[in-house]
Amino acid sequence: MKRASIYILSALFLAAGISACGKTTKGKMVNDWKVTSYNEEMAFVSSNGDKDIHTISMTESSVTTTTVHTPATGPGSTYSQTGTVKLHEWTIKKDGTWSSVQEIGFGGGNSTYTNKIEQSGTWSFLRTTKGDEFGKNERVHFNILQSKSLENSTSGQIVNTNSDEETYLTGEKVMVYTIKSSKKDALEMELENDYRFTQTSGNNNSHTLTRTITLQGK
Repeated sequence: MKRASIYILSALFLAAGISACGKTTKGKMVNDWKVTSYNEEMAFVSSNGDKDIHTISMTESSVTTTTVHTPATGPGSTYSQTGTVKLHEWTIKKDGTWSSVQEIGFGGGNSTYTNKIEQSGTWSFLRTTKGDEFGKNERVHFNILQSKSLENSTSGQIVNTNSDEETYLTGEKVMVYTIKSSKKDALEMELENDYRFTQTSGNNNSHTLTRTITLQGK
């Protein structure tokens, strides 16, 4: 059960903006939001041809995570699980600060796992430049300045608790969302990251991340 939560946490830290068809205003961004829909796909391809795809699909009440491993040779494997969304909210403030909390749980009976992630920081619209394909207020820059996580797992009479707290400098951990649609009490944002890197051994790897999140005023 831990494996899926790790993917969720790591994915939250990686981001870059993409093209959009909508824009918003500061007044439309500022709100106490609940997350009504969250969909994410993270893919990793190694230089030897191995491929891993991790998907997360959340509604207000349920979460499904799936990992598909496709090796360059040999049989592949699929791991999937469905859990409960206990809490998933964002707060975006007029003073340029924001915070979010996500709590999910898996399992039942004698074996359970819960993971709570809290993040906070500052936000602002990205300025447009000459020749930029984006319009005014189409991209939003979220700096992550603090991140907390709390994991609880039970197996029979054994209970394990792990917590972690990290702080970052401005610009060190950033999410850039593109506004897809914006209304008074509804906001849809999209994020995409695509990068390739070469290890000292000469191996080339690629990582892609796409995420769509829909927020509704509480």
